[in-house]
Amino acid sequence: MSKFPIETPGARVPLLLRHLGWALAMGAAFGAAFTAFLLVSNFAGLRDLIAGSSSPVLVIFMLGFMNALTFGSLAMGTSIMTLPRERLPPEHRY
Repeated sequence: MSKFPIETPGARVPLLLRHLGWALAMGAAFGAAFTAFLLVSNFAGLRDLIAGSSSPVLVIFMLGFMNALTFGSLAMGTSIMTLPRERLPPEHRY
């Protein structure tokens, strides 16, 4: 039997995790938009190169996933580094 309950009534996600989740979502959205921009603008013939590939769906997925991962990580790291050094009051911690 587990000592930790799966759900705790009234529990909220800590503020820092919500902050990181928001930064990750915004960074991933920017990465997806950047991927769309690369494909629509045919930057350096990328769209033509992908269209001639044997599996273009896989290539687009990998390009989009890696851009979302990169920009999401960048946004999370930037948001952590720009947090204030002072501790939050207890009512704002959770």
